[in-house]
Amino acid sequence: MINLKNYLSLIERTGIIISITLFVFIFITCKEASIEPIFYGSLQGKVVDAETNEPLYGASISTNPASSSVTTDYEGKYKIESIPVGNYTIICKKFGYEKEQISVSVLEEYETVAMLFLHKSEVVINPPSMPQNSEPVNGSTQNEVKIILKWTAGVNNQNDSVYYDVFLYEALSTDCRKIGTSLRDTTLEVTDLKYNHVYFWYVEAFDNYSNKTRSEIWNFKTKVPPLNPILFSLMIDNQYDIYSIDENGNDKVEVIALSGNELWPRYNNEKRFIAYCSNYGWSAEIFIKDLKTDLTTKVTNLPVSGYHNNGFGFCWTNDGGGLVYPYYDKLYKVDINGFNRKMLIQAPADRNFRESDYSPIEDKIVVLTVGINQYDSEIYLYDQSVDTLKLLVDNLPGIIERPSFTIDGKNILFTRDISGYESLDGRQLNSHIFIMNLTSMEIKDISVNKIDGTNDLNPRISSDGAYIIFNNAVNNNNKQPDLVIMDLMGRQRRVITSGGIMADWK
Repeated sequence: MINLKNYLSLIERTGIIISITLFVFIFITCKEASIEPIFYGSLQGKVVDAETNEPLYGASISTNPASSSVTTDYEGKYKIESIPVGNYTIICKKFGYEKEQISVSVLEEYETVAMLFLHKSEVVINPPSMPQNSEPVNGSTQNEVKIILKWTAGVNNQNDSVYYDVFLYEALSTDCRKIGTSLRDTTLEVTDLKYNHVYFWYVEAFDNYSNKTRSEIWNFKTKVPPLNPILFSLMIDNQYDIYSIDENGNDKVEVIALSGNELWPRYNNEKRFIAYCSNYGWSAEIFIKDLKTDLTTKVTNLPVSGYHNNGFGFCWTNDGGGLVYPYYDKLYKVDINGFNRKMLIQAPADRNFRESDYSPIEDKIVVLTVGINQYDSEIYLYDQSVDTLKLLVDNLPGIIERPSFTIDGKNILFTRDISGYESLDGRQLNSHIFIMNLTSMEIKDISVNKIDGTNDLNPRISSDGAYIIFNNAVNNNNKQPDLVIMDLMGRQRRVITSGGIMADWK
């Protein structure tokens, strides 16, 4: 029979032995798993020519086992900081020299110094051959403004890779742009070219040894821009420039881009000249660009100015020989060469002329006059033959703007904010486009399909008289306006581009 007291004593002793054994095992295991610290030193030195003892700049320094890779400075010196202690092979390479290796030991908190002497290589490494056989052909005129540049270049050294940098600049410009960097292909597409511009370009070829050759300088000319029917002003980098597009919003062309705001672009009847307002100087003046000669002339000496007018509201005469424009309470006519300026008529008391449009078939001008407040607006018909103003649209609630003739001269277009909202800042809530028959004086709303919360603005008739081009904009001005086309019944509304304002269609 087992003695209970002895049995309990045995269990107690056994537990103590197991505990001691487990402790010893854990202690040994932890000791074996401890992490050895990593100690660091540094490595520095100098690379020189073995024959002349001259320092060598740009030699590449690496190590085996790998650490950091550096290049020598102009004094031939190099330094690798914080490299783990141990034995290393330093590997030094430089174009035109044989590779050099040296074994060193890096010690804790010590700077190991290693001097390397490089011997010139007897192997001749030629640079890549000069890029040639350019496309487009040098001096050619292209049919597009999106060009694919091509060239050919051989490789003089076996297994040697060749890379290409491509440079482009405009004629009469010192701004040479690198448009391709370290290319492996000999083809590059360029898409941001301008119409009717001469461009120069060249290619630099280089290899892994930094050998470099440069091509000849080639040139090409882009095509003449299409004579698009639609002009408009568009804000680019906080400045309005003038662009053109076709009826579908395609073939967008930058027509005029100066250092000021260019507004209210208007073709003459033959589409040879574009008149526009620019604040290039201190005030908004009328300029004319000749599309044949590309010359621009300033027409006015008195600016386009008045109540709520920052450079718009002028028009061509129907014979294309002059321009009519507002100057406060006076309406002036001037020849396109800037001569023979004369006052046509004075506005009613306390009012300024703001906008005008010349009848295509008669010596009549539709004008908008405004008071001190922008919503104080009226439309008149000025008949030059009898020198009288006839009131067409009285000062109704809401802002009235942009009177212009249809191509037969029998109707006018204009806009009015039918909400009747009148604010000193000129905000409109629900502007509609109207067409008025000048014989019956009947007025028809053609913005019946307009989206709620938007304004229809800046209407102009198309060159064939079948459509109206205008702006549609949200009434809180939180997004750019759309340039829209619709028929004379207000149907078939379609957006052709965004952001363009003050459009003209010839």
